[in-house]
Formats: sequence, structure tokens, C-alpha cells
Amino acid sequence: MLYSETVKTAISTKQSPRSRRSVDSFSYRFMKRWLDLLFSALGVFISWPFFLFIALLIKSQSKERILYCQIRCRENGNQFWMYKFRTLPENAERNSGPAWPKQNDPRLSSLGRFLRLSHLDELPQLFNVIKGEMSLVGPRPERPYFIRTFKKIINRYEFRHRIKPGITGWAQINGYCGSSYAIKERLNYDLFYIKNWSLLADFKILAKTFLPKKLFSVETFPKKASVFAPPPLRSLLKTHS
Repeated sequence: MLYSETVKTAISTKQSPRSRRSVDSFSYRFMKRWLDLLFSALGVFISWPFFLFIALLIKSQSKERILYCQIRCRENGNQFWMYKFRTLPENAERNSGPAWPKQNDPRLSSLGRFLRLSHLDELPQLFNVIKGEMSLVGPRPERPYFIRTFKKIINRYEFRHRIKPGITGWAQINGYCGSSYAIKERLNYDLFYIKNWSLLADFKILAKTFLPKKLFSVETFPKKASVFAPPPLRSLLKTHS
């Protein structure tokens, strides 16, 4: 169920100097791009056996295409084709229309359910990163249909499109992933990341995403996005989280 109330101000209209130095600066975009290219190329090199193995498994169960391409929105609201390994049959939304995936979706095969739960279906997005359409870390890209809905109920929702979307993000490592009822909470985390971006934060988010929990902990990260946010944003996040 979506929230009916509207967030009055997701972030102040006049950005702080720190914010401008972060996501709008040349240094940010330069460092972010090279980090993305280096680690996504390394990821493809390391995981190519998984690409091949998963592709063979999908093809053994179905004659449909291995990759699933879906239109998502990226930086500045521009649209792009996001790649995923196929977990649902083609034309799965023919009768229902655009819909969020369910926890026990009957359309999922056992392989598709495993790929979803393990997030291995997201591996092809490394090529979206190499192409410059996505980043390794950032707000998850959403479908235009849902974005139009969210814009009607959450003011300044489009602010999350100020940077490239990511394969993983601050909201995702805190448990807010693919759930429409938590959209306001996800937005709070996305705005916090945009406002407080740093290379160290990106490394910690990547480590939390891909390393075993026993080897890495982000207990030093705030449990709520409002903990280390600037005072105006902190007040807002406490009110609307």
C-alpha cells in the first residue's frame, strides 16, 4: 500500500556548498566514473563463469531469451534499458500490467526464485555500469510507470535522479529493497546518500553488499538516515520516516 501523504520538502531548494562540492562537482563525477569502470570490469572478469553457467541453466529450462531488458529511469530522468537475467516468463505482465514482484510470486520458477533471492539476476547490470548508464552505488533505478505514481504522492521525489542509479545503495543495505510500501523510507536513505556522498561510503556499501556479513560490519553507519544528516534534513527525516 502506497503512502497517501506527501513529503512537503525532501531537501532544501538551495543546496549547501558541501552538496555542490559532492555530486555536482567534476571531481565527484571523475572519481565515481573511474571507480565504476574499474570495479565493474573487474566484476565481469571475475564472474564470467557465473554468467555462462546461469545462461545455460536459463536456456535449459526455457527457449525464451536469457536476458530481460526493461526500461528504467536514470540520471536527470532519462530512460535506458536495464539488463537482468530472466526470472519471469515473457509477457508476464500482459494481464496484470506493471506490478511489483511478490515474495512468493507463482510466476517464478525455482531457478528464477533462487536468482531473485541471491540477486544474481542483477549481474548483467555491470554492463549498464560500463556503458555509463548506471553506477555501482546509488539509488536503485525505477520504472517510469511507478515514478509517475510516486511523483504524485511524494513531493520532489525526482531529486533522487540527480545522480546515476546504482546496482546497490544505502537504502538496499539497510533492508529497503523492492517494496512499494517503504518508498518514503527508501527516499530518505537515497537523499541521505546524495547529500553525504564520499568514496569511503561507496566502499563500505560495496563491502556490505558483496562480502560475507561475518567479514564486514557497518555498525558505524547510522541505523536511520537522519542520524548524521545536516540539521534541516535531519528534522525532515525524523518527521517523515
